[in-house]
Amino acid sequence: MPCTFLSSAERLNRNYSVVGKHDNGQFMAKFESSSRSPSLRIFDSAIEELQSENPNATKWFEWWLRDAVARLIFACKSCTDKEFEEMARSDSNPIESMHSTFYQIADRKNSLVYGMSILTMFSESLRQDFEDVASGVTVHYGQAERWKKQIEKYARKAPVVIRNRKTCQ
Repeated sequence: MPCTFLSSAERLNRNYSVVGKHDNGQFMAKFESSSRSPSLRIFDSAIEELQSENPNATKWFEWWLRDAVARLIFACKSCTDKEFEEMARSDSNPIESMHSTFYQIADRKNSLVYGMSILTMFSESLRQDFEDVASGVTVHYGQAERWKKQIEKYARKAPVVIRNRKTCQ
């Protein structure tokens, strides 16, 4: 199970309005064991039990159990060839990674216009990366990622909004 997905489950576990204070680690224990299980039957019964015990987590389970997402994060749902799986990187869940990356650059409490401009620059950077890969150019990720350079170059700090300002008459 990718570590970013596990982090997401741990955040959910810490949210007492979703899992509850008196869980004593049962949510994470059941969740980890079921998600690593190669048996679809064991996985389905454990997830069904978790859903019935944690009804406030329904939306998270709906997302995680979508076919496209479940294939990436649950061993028993994976359709990947075993030989290829051994050769592939297993350090990240692409969906969680993308969310994490966007939240890092968008920060919080920005205006809609500022947030959309950052999102546009980020998506343009991804489009350029895709075109590079499609044309055979190696894309290197890390400190010098294209989106980081674009944000530093073009983005300014989010405008400060002054609230409760009285107007002179």
